[in-house]
Amino acid sequence: MHELRIGCYPARGAMAPHLHETSSFTVVLEGSYEERIQGRSVEHRPGSMLFYPAGENHSQQFGREGSRKLIFTPNASWLGFLTETRVNLSQAPFVCATTITQFANRIVDEMRVEDPFAPMAIEGYLLELIATFGRILDAGSREQGIPTWLKQCREKLEDEPEVAITHEELALKAGRHPVHLAKAFRKAYGETIGECQRRLRLSKAQMLLRQNRPLADISLECGFSNQAHFSRSFKCTFGIAPSQYKAGLHSDIRKESSCRLNWC
Repeated sequence: MHELRIGCYPARGAMAPHLHETSSFTVVLEGSYEERIQGRSVEHRPGSMLFYPAGENHSQQFGREGSRKLIFTPNASWLGFLTETRVNLSQAPFVCATTITQFANRIVDEMRVEDPFAPMAIEGYLLELIATFGRILDAGSREQGIPTWLKQCREKLEDEPEVAITHEELALKAGRHPVHLAKAFRKAYGETIGECQRRLRLSKAQMLLRQNRPLADISLECGFSNQAHFSRSFKCTFGIAPSQYKAGLHSDIRKESSCRLNWC
C-alpha cells in the first residue's frame, strides 16, 4: 500500500534534521521553504517536485506564508523505471515546472471525490508527475549547468512575479537575444517564461486568498490586467474559480490536512 497525503506547515516554522525510513516524493502546492540536504540549501516554491531517498537526513525552514505540500510514497516499479532511465535518485534530485503544478492540483481535486474512480484517476496523475520529473531531469543531465545569466533571469521573475516584463526587456537585462533567452529558459526549467510567471503569480494569489483579501485587490497585486483575467487564469490552472476557492478554503484545509488515500 502507498500513502498519499497533504501536509500543511506554519509560517516561519522549522523542521529539525530528520530522516524517513521509506523514499518519498513531495510537490510544493503553496508557499515556500528552504531545504537543507546533502550539503546544499535550496529554496522551493509551488511547482517544485523533490525526491527524498530513504534514510537521507534533511531539514526545512518555512517562509513567511508557510507551505502546503502533496506527499506520496512511490511504487517500487516507478523507482525502478527512473533508475533504469539513468535518473540518479541517490542525489535527492528536484525539478520545478508549470505542468507539475497542474498535475498536483488535479490530484488534490480527486482526493476530494468520494467515488470508486478517484484512486484510478489519482494514480494516472501520479504517473504523469513521475514522467515529468524524469523527463526534466533527463534533459538537465545533458546540460553543462545552467549559466549565471539565465539563473538571474529566473530570480528576477521569482522576486517580482507581479511585474509585467517582456521577453525583450528580460533579454536586454541579460545581454542575450530574446529568441536565445526563450529557448534556453524552456530547456533549462521545463516551462516557458510566460508559464513560469503565471505560475508564480497564481501562487501569490493563493496565499492572498488565504488571507481573505478582496479579489479585485488580489488581481491587481498579482499583476493581472483585471479581475476577469485573474479569474480565468486561476480557474484554468486549478479547475475552480477564485471566489469558490476562497469560499470553501477553510473547510478544505481541515479536510486535506488529515487526508490519507491508500492504493495497491
